[in-house]
Amino acid sequence: MITSERDVVLDDNTWRFNGNQIKSFINLSVDVWETHITNNIQTYHELDVPIPINRILKGEHPATDPFCIICSKTFAKIKDQIESRYFLKTIKDGVLILDKIYASLLEEDR
Repeated sequence: MITSERDVVLDDNTWRFNGNQIKSFINLSVDVWETHITNNIQTYHELDVPIPINRILKGEHPATDPFCIICSKTFAKIKDQIESRYFLKTIKDGVLILDKIYASLLEEDR
């Protein structure tokens, strides 16, 4: 899914996301993950790129700005690399890795 940054980024030159706008993306992504066969879900800014699945499977951290979802087996390979700035939530067959700034958005609904 692609959306314009101006629709989800705060208008204050911080490159932080508007929580009200990304909340629906987080919930949709978790729903897609839990109801469809998906190998990962990555989010990133317009000029960034996703990390190829073959590199993630080798232990590279996926694109996580502001969140990603990866399978439990893959998470086991990278868990030691996860920085303390992330909130981790186990979901069906996977792990949601979310910037802690936005963790309260998930806790409200899940």
